Amino acid sequence: MVSTNELSKELLETIFKDIAKSLKQLRGKDKVELIIVGGASILLNYDFRASTTDIDCYDTYGLLMNDIMSNIGDKYNLPNDWINTDFLNTTSFTPKIVQYSQYYKTYGDVLTIRTIKDEYLIAMKLKAGRDYKHDLSDILGILQSNSNINLEMINNAYINLYGCLDSVNKEAYAMLVGIINK
Repeated sequence: MVSTNELSKELLETIFKDIAKSLKQLRGKDKVELIIVGGASILLNYDFRASTTDIDCYDTYGLLMNDIMSNIGDKYNLPNDWINTDFLNTTSFTPKIVQYSQYYKTYGDVLTIRTIKDEYLIAMKLKAGRDYKHDLSDILGILQSNSNINLEMINNAYINLYGCLDSVNKEAYAMLVGIINK
């Protein structure tokens, strides 16, 4: 048993395999899809962050209410909210993330993981713009990891997700423009 409150990319991969194994046992060949956002999406897609404290996901199947998640949390000594849909109640949530999510990997032929990445993840981080979280440092890390992302792409992603730029966090956006202009 692992004892940690931090989730690394390696642990995420192990957990997803465990979820798939449990799904096969309980549901047979039923397929489940989770869309991962936030810090866990950063871990899966980039190398600039070592860990996250939870997995924020969009769960259209009601999987998170399942005993599977409780059992896996117990197995790895994780807090009760180690995987959650709390971000659904934040300003950065939009159901349009389904449309703009990208395939990451399928585990055990039953669990498909999709993520939000690149300009769309930056757009979500801009919408949230929380100083007390990793939003601003994550934006910088994403930009450093993918030099092909430009302000027009980010603006378009934001508009695709939220309709217009009026609701963007002004301080976070100013920081973004400064970084891109450098």
